[in-house]
Amino acid sequence: MHLSLFLGPFSRTPQDDAPVIDLCLAQAVEAARAGIAMVTFGEQHYSGYEPYCNPFLMAARLAGDLGDTWFGTTIVPLPFHQPLRLAEDASVTDLLLRGRFVLGTSMGRGGPVPDWANFGLHPAQRGAAFESKLDVLTSAFAHRPGDPPLVVDTPFDTGVLDGRLVPRSWRAGGPQIAIGSNTDATLARAAARGWPVFLGPCLPTDAAAKFTAHRRAVASAGFSEAHVRRVSALSLVTRNLVVAETDEEAWALAEQVMGRTFWMDRRSDPRSMREMAEADLSGEDPALLGGPVPGPKANPVVANSVFAQSWLLVGSPDTVARQVKEYESLGIGHLNVRTTVGAYDDELMTRMHRLLLDEVLPRVDARPFPALAPEEVRDAGGPGAR
Repeated sequence: MHLSLFLGPFSRTPQDDAPVIDLCLAQAVEAARAGIAMVTFGEQHYSGYEPYCNPFLMAARLAGDLGDTWFGTTIVPLPFHQPLRLAEDASVTDLLLRGRFVLGTSMGRGGPVPDWANFGLHPAQRGAAFESKLDVLTSAFAHRPGDPPLVVDTPFDTGVLDGRLVPRSWRAGGPQIAIGSNTDATLARAAARGWPVFLGPCLPTDAAAKFTAHRRAVASAGFSEAHVRRVSALSLVTRNLVVAETDEEAWALAEQVMGRTFWMDRRSDPRSMREMAEADLSGEDPALLGGPVPGPKANPVVANSVFAQSWLLVGSPDTVARQVKEYESLGIGHLNVRTTVGAYDDELMTRMHRLLLDEVLPRVDARPFPALAPEEVRDAGGPGAR
């Protein structure tokens, strides 16, 4: 089993910003020393979440302190980026980290968030913008001296890359890209390219089915068994982790940090979050169970249980370790866990972080990622794809 650590707390006030960022940096270094497989940082704008905003800045700051621990972005919303500039940023990051880098990208969140207008786009453009910019990004990574100029002329971007992309990434063929999505068609396109996938919250059985389909699709696309194993190890699903000395204390904390989230409708559901998490969903309509937030017509009791079971790992270190092992038994080999859940609380987040590193990791025999394969390293004689 691989465990990664997602550093993504919420900053409530300007006074929180510096302490939140300092906490993320310190916990990333501590996790690397404890043997975590990867630390991940997101990209949020105008919301207070992840107030560092730019994960590449965090990667540059941490590159010399992570040792063999990898760095991942969860998630870079590709439509908000000029792809030639992003190619530079990603290549610098990959070089600094000596290839221990996964560029997790997505279409970005839909809905009424200010990001789209602030970046000159409309949510309806997210799919087209993502595909257009992804094509430019991968073309930039593949561009070599002597190639004809890479001319970018799309509805979203213009520019010319003549010569080579500077700097050259450490990993042959460019940084490792992963696609963040829960949509089967998008995951299938990632598999056809031989790329890892980053799942958002979903039921464990759903995550297991998606990972199984992804592994089979990567193999069917003609990639080697070794490559299938590598991208499967890098593929992850994210969970919020609330850990305390006892189960009862952990569930009380879960109510405190997540019980009032707007993703749940608790007006007509008197159950505790623990009752939601332990509810049997096996007899429910599968159409209502496909994501962490079922449609508006869903029964709130079902929807709340889906949310709790899609987002949370809660309990004592023994209980959390047992839950992690249950994921492993389903064929899920990589969890990305976040103890920086909810609004910034230094004491609570530090306490949960220490329990994760000191008590949970040893119980689950969490393993680091293997070193880059020879064919994945620059100047090794191949693009590192097959």
